[in-house]
Amino acid sequence: MNSSFTSSETGSEKRNSDQKTQVYMLPSMESLTHDDVNKVGSMVYLSTIVFIICLGGLMFGYDIGTLGGLIDLISFRDAFGDDFLDFANRADAHMRFNDLTKGILISASSFGGFFGGGITMFICNPLGPKVSIFIASIFYIGGAVLELFSGVWYEVAIGRGLIGTEVNWFQSSN
Repeated sequence: MNSSFTSSETGSEKRNSDQKTQVYMLPSMESLTHDDVNKVGSMVYLSTIVFIICLGGLMFGYDIGTLGGLIDLISFRDAFGDDFLDFANRADAHMRFNDLTKGILISASSFGGFFGGGITMFICNPLGPKVSIFIASIFYIGGAVLELFSGVWYEVAIGRGLIGTEVNWFQSSN
């Protein structure tokens, strides 16, 4: 019998001997073997990796979702837009994005993610995952700072591309 599993009978099982229930109990510290410790350690390691990968997916989805709502705000269009809506009355006119600019802004993150996944083939194996994730974090910080201090739409697109590169790089290096 494995030291981490015990079988017990409850009061109802004593009455009906055809039914048996397995009760799973954690082993006591004294009865732990080296194999039990390895199983628990590998589950913690696997759970940690899965959690980190899920955070990478969350960052990617959050980045795409925020720009979807942000790109139609008047203040964002006035700050980064490239066309006027009303040429006759420029005093009340608001800026807008033409279709190409809007497409570039939205797809820059995905386009950067495409390259980020490819970069990991050449960087992660020789340098290892820790160094690769550190370098990817520098890309993320650089993209966020570029977006923060951008004054024109193409700086926002480059920052989104850097963030997209990092997110897919982060996921691929795990």
